[in-house]
Order: sequence, then C-alpha cells, then structure tokens
Amino acid sequence: MNPTRDGLITRTFSLVIAAICAGILGWMLNADFFDIRNTSVHRAESSPPPAVDKAVIKNVAESYIGRNAFRINTERTREKLRQLPGVSDVLVRTGIDGRLTVTVAYEAPVANWKVGNKSYLVNAEGEVLAQKHLSNLALTVWDESPSTRVIANPKEIHDKSDIVTVARQLADLLNLDVETVAEKLEDPSSRYTEIARGVPDKRATEIREAISESTKLLGVRLESGLSPGDLVNLDALLAAHQLKNNLVHLRLGVKKILHHVGGLSIIDHADRVIEFGDTNHLQGKLIALHAVLEDAKKQRERITSVDLRPIDRPTYRTSNSGPPITSIIESQPQT
Repeated sequence: MNPTRDGLITRTFSLVIAAICAGILGWMLNADFFDIRNTSVHRAESSPPPAVDKAVIKNVAESYIGRNAFRINTERTREKLRQLPGVSDVLVRTGIDGRLTVTVAYEAPVANWKVGNKSYLVNAEGEVLAQKHLSNLALTVWDESPSTRVIANPKEIHDKSDIVTVARQLADLLNLDVETVAEKLEDPSSRYTEIARGVPDKRATEIREAISESTKLLGVRLESGLSPGDLVNLDALLAAHQLKNNLVHLRLGVKKILHHVGGLSIIDHADRVIEFGDTNHLQGKLIALHAVLEDAKKQRERITSVDLRPIDRPTYRTSNSGPPITSIIESQPQT
C-alpha cells in the first residue's frame, strides 16, 4: 500500500463529495422548485377566535410567495407576526412542497372601548386589537376623554419641510420639549409617528388652524379615534373591571361605565349617576357608596346621583333635594 497515494485518493474523494454537496445546496437555494407558491393561516387549537383582521396576517404570509423556502428565516418571520396587535404567539413552517404554514394563537379581547360612535376591542394590557364590537363581552367602557391625536409623517417632512422648524412649532403648540418632538421626527423612512394623544378640543382647534395656515407644518395632521396597536387608559380599564365585579355585591346593576377627564362615572340600572373620580382608593369609595345607599334607604330617600370624589365627605342628591347636595356625614344623627 502506498500511504501517499491513499491519502491523495481520500482527499480527492472528500473534495468531490463536498463539491457535490455544495452543488446540491446551491441548486436547492436557487431552484424555482423550492419557491413558496402557497400560504395558509390557521388558528391554534387552544386559541380564542381572532379579534383582529386575519387579512393582515395573510398579507404578511403571502409576501413570501416566490421566495425560496430554504432562504426564509422562520424565527424572524415569527417575531414579525408576533408584533401585530392581537397576536399572542405564532408558529411558522416552510415545506419543500412550496407551502408556508402559519399557525396563530390570538389574544382574547376583554372589553369593548367606545369612542364616539366607534367601538374597539382591547386586551388585558389595554392594547387596541381591532375596530369591532362584541356584545358577548362583559365589560364596555364609554371613553369621553379627548381622543384627538397629533400624527406626523417624517418622510414627508424631510422631503418638503424642515425638521427643526416643525418640531419647534409642534412643541410650542403642544407645550412639549422640542428635543422630544424632534426625536420622533428623525427617521426619514417612517411614514407614521404619534406626537401627542388626548389633545383637548380647544388646543386641537388651535393646531388645526396652525396646520391650515402654515407652509411648514406639512405632513402633520389630526386624527380622532383609535387604531390597532394603540393603548387605552389601562388604569381606567382595570378600575372599570373592578367596579363591574364589585357593584354586584351592592345590588347595583351597571348600565354604563364612563371614562372622562374627571375619572370614572357609573350609570346604574336605576339611571343614578355615581361619580368615582380617579382610580385611586376604589375600595374605600365602594365602602362609602354602601354607606350612602344604606343611609338613603333608612331615610326613605330616592337617590338620583352620588359623588364619591371627596372620599372623606361623599355626597348625594335626591329626587326632591333640589340644587343643594345632601352630605352623608351631615345627614347622620349627631351622637
């Protein structure tokens, strides 16, 4: 045996095998046969029904049609889909048969959040999932706080105006820091950025007039309502859920829950307005409400409204009390 000759044969054979493997790999990565031709989107067995528009997920999946199955990073695709509002988790699989399969676990909506004549589904984190109303949800909140948002298109501003000038004008109108606004406008490739939300009507009018009069505020607009991915007031959502569950124990049926600048209000089954104010000390306010109802019952008074915002001095109005508000503390007999 010739060791040199045997070693040469082995090396040659290895190179031939490596070349064949490289050739096969190159063919697999470039052959049309392995291109994605079909996509399918399925709901995971344990997932609740989708609250979001499935077309959004389908459009993302179909964007891979024509791409080689072996060149698709399924983990990156999974993360991309998980960023969509209403998506909890995703499994992405590609097959050599040219099919891309997406299995989605959707987030469950916990409440309807109404703004004006529009209703939105929100999850437990307060994220808007879709513009839709589900009558089977136990909680609905009517949001009467300012819903106007200031939206900007950085790309259009970069193309047609001056970032610094726009940032200064918006900061002045919104009483914001110039640098903070400028940072939101920095990315010239972005077509959407939210500058401010919950803008009061008076200020919104001023901004609208400034936009119409200025030749610099190009790419800036005002929008009302919400969009998927926006966040509602989470404190108000959690407080509304707590009130909904606890008022039952006071034998109060909730007809309407309102969220406004002053906090939360309830309209009960008897059309009584109960002002809770901010979301602090809810348990104490519920105890105070119970005391108010018991006191009115003893005095055989018909309550039309209760104000719990001064928690140490809750007040109520009766159907025959007129403008003055009767204080529960004052109405109790002196000892």
